[in-house]
Amino acid sequence: MIQIGSGPHDQVLATIKKMPFPLNNREFVGRVLCATDTNGDLLVTYVPVDDKIDYGMSARSVRGVTRARPEEMLAFLWDTMRRSARREDDMVKSVEEHANGHNMLVYNKKRTPKIIADRDFLGRVVWKKEGEGFLLVTSPEESETRPIKGGVVRGKYPSAIRIKRKNDEATNIEYVIHPDYGGGVPSFSMNRYTGSNLRRVTEIQEYFLELRKMEDYDADDGKALGVRLAHPGGEKGKKPWRKVRDVMGRHRGLTELSVEFDWLAAFLKEVVRGKWVMSGSVSTKLECLSKKEARKIGRSLMPALKQRKTAEAGLHQWKMQNQSMVELFERYDWVESMLLEMAQEVMKSAPWGLMWRVCTGAFFSVLDIITDVVVIVGYMGNEETRGYGYSLLMMLVGSMVLQLVGAPSLPLRRVSSGPWTSLLRG
Repeated sequence: MIQIGSGPHDQVLATIKKMPFPLNNREFVGRVLCATDTNGDLLVTYVPVDDKIDYGMSARSVRGVTRARPEEMLAFLWDTMRRSARREDDMVKSVEEHANGHNMLVYNKKRTPKIIADRDFLGRVVWKKEGEGFLLVTSPEESETRPIKGGVVRGKYPSAIRIKRKNDEATNIEYVIHPDYGGGVPSFSMNRYTGSNLRRVTEIQEYFLELRKMEDYDADDGKALGVRLAHPGGEKGKKPWRKVRDVMGRHRGLTELSVEFDWLAAFLKEVVRGKWVMSGSVSTKLECLSKKEARKIGRSLMPALKQRKTAEAGLHQWKMQNQSMVELFERYDWVESMLLEMAQEVMKSAPWGLMWRVCTGAFFSVLDIITDVVVIVGYMGNEETRGYGYSLLMMLVGSMVLQLVGAPSLPLRRVSSGPWTSLLRG
């Protein structure tokens, strides 16, 4: 075991565990932080510190970059009763105790599917300053104000959020959870709730992106907007291109751009829709572009992408075919980043794109295995060719084992036993 740290309250622990063949050895790396709040309670927190961590089956982690200052991030997260934090399955949510500006007790009761009992969670949330950022920890706790009632199962939801300044305009955020929903919970239900909770980082990113003005946008904002337009979320069963206007209405910068160009919504709808049409070009200048011409330009992106191997090459060809897009990219360079991201997402889902190639390759791989099995069975049924059958079988099994074990050039895989958070009464 290796111990590294800057003080008795901040230690990094690393240990290597030998695993049986054919598994790779595991290395556990984590930071242990200790702090005492105003009530004399000792808070001990374990969080991972490496970027390449396999969290196993219990804990989950997600990282992201948000266009906000650490102080704004902390204020947003600390306001647990804000409207954007409400969920459809929230039956009761309240702050039971506000010890001070760094310490509060939060209660949350969740509605679950009829096949399992409702769940409730009671946790103490504490934050502390850490360098140029903050560490916000939630630990399970029991209180007489919220006793466990019949028909409801008490769960535990320890979590840790690290907020660290990246630069003057961006903040890194790391969110780690180790939920225990209590009782017997079907795996599909647990995966659903865990996945939805990990979306918290995405929701934070979207919230601050929606507040940014058009004049503040850069290439990173353009990429984020492109992903948001291609995958808007929200109402199920509604096509993404039908949600373009809703997404634009929520983003201040896109709303400002649509005031300058009234054809923007129609143009983006056609880009997101990705409908196959014949290639075409429009020579009209940017200031004179009409909605009809903007729709034509948006529709022509799909054939341009199909004619090139990469989204970058297809977007460049499409831009050079339409004079208005050359002018638009020169005036607002972040629009090019946005459309490039949208083009890449279109190529992934298009029938001729990445998804089609991957699915086709997988189909033929499975078909190849089936034909190999048929040949092996045929050889096995004949006394004279049985040896060939065994040889083919060993080669087939050996090939599959090599693919499952993985590359031998990666002898060590970093893992973490998951973050655990406990509140020790002193």
